[in-house]
Amino acid sequence: MTEPAPVPDAGRLTAVLVALGWGAAVVAANGFVSLFTGLEVDPLTNAGPLVVPVAVAAALVVLLVRLLRVHDRTGWLPLECGVLVYLVQLLVGAAVYLLIRASPADGVLWIATQAASPFQLTDAALALVAGLIMLLVLRAQAAGAQRPRWPWERDDGG
Repeated sequence: MTEPAPVPDAGRLTAVLVALGWGAAVVAANGFVSLFTGLEVDPLTNAGPLVVPVAVAAALVVLLVRLLRVHDRTGWLPLECGVLVYLVQLLVGAAVYLLIRASPADGVLWIATQAASPFQLTDAALALVAGLIMLLVLRAQAAGAQRPRWPWERDDGG
């Protein structure tokens, strides 16, 4: 007889899906913000094509790690996610720009141009929403919520 397939950890699966959803939302939101404002995601034309994607990828990894490490249903999770993504994107973007330009002043220039950027603020707000979604799912699971079942999976026969 075959053994039943192991049930995936719902918290881990939720964290991965929320983090990937955040990454997709960032790409879409940055495109819409750029379209509506007429601004470039990276206003520094000499930065090259990798600074923003590397910063967003680093923020995605950090967000995923934070969501995977949620042990309790803390109400601070959304704020933590938003602040964490904001800081990681700023610092990683500054570090990559500094490596490209090889001048410490350029790292500070990156932070100065991106700190109040609508793209940076949108990404942080989306991380806040991602943290809120994770928090709501965890609280629902703690209250006894389960995944929806297809009709053929139900025990009631209907």
